[in-house]
Amino acid sequence: MIRAFWNALPIARRLPILAGAMVFVAAVTTTQVATRALEVEFQREAARLGEVYLDGLAAALMEPVRALDEVAIAATLERALDFQEGIRERRLVVLLPGARLPIAAGVAEAGIPPATMPWSMASDGRTAWAQRRLPTPPGQETTIAALLDFSDSIARRARLDWMLLALDLLLATLAGALAAWITRRALTPLLAITAAIDLAGEGRFALLPATASGMPGGSEAARLQGAFNLMMARLAEREQLAARLAERERAAQWVSLRRQSRMRCATPWPAC
Repeated sequence: MIRAFWNALPIARRLPILAGAMVFVAAVTTTQVATRALEVEFQREAARLGEVYLDGLAAALMEPVRALDEVAIAATLERALDFQEGIRERRLVVLLPGARLPIAAGVAEAGIPPATMPWSMASDGRTAWAQRRLPTPPGQETTIAALLDFSDSIARRARLDWMLLALDLLLATLAGALAAWITRRALTPLLAITAAIDLAGEGRFALLPATASGMPGGSEAARLQGAFNLMMARLAEREQLAARLAERERAAQWVSLRRQSRMRCATPWPAC
């Protein structure tokens, strides 16, 4: 049913609709691809932010870790959790070499980080584990990890995504409407010629006015209009010539009939 309705539409409507729809889809698709690229870049920036945070945390933990002072390490982790500006930490973990249990601070339900993964996003999509190894003491490695909370950043990004989507739909709609209008305007000369051809089929050979194409002189539309007007002028002349010839033929036939009638009347009655 939809296909039959679409096929029933004249080309003057189908082409603008197709042009507008293609521009709309292209605009929306391009923006969505850019949004997905920004999401990937956000993940990369979050990973770099985790590295920067671990740099500061490692500097604060270096001396206690070298001394294997678990009390000082726990105190350092607590102080780090007390200051949360810019980055929100939910859990900090230090695993000393040879220790079976880590030294941790923060939300206990967060658990421990995945092994041998410097960066991993949690299943909730709002937190991520960042971790690294410290080569202290010599010959041994200490693992430090931080569970960072990006809820605020993700919420702001979600609002921004909705705003971008609304703006994208608005601009794509305007662009599609503009493309449809331009396509319709580009079809104006063809539509005018089509209408004139329909009139010519009814025997009315009307020339297109100079403004019918809506294009400047010398353009393809203007040349097409000129060629069509020349054709219409030739057809009109031919029709006029045919009309005059037909009129002359009828006049000659009438004169011939009059002569024959007079000749019959010149003979004795009752021939007249």
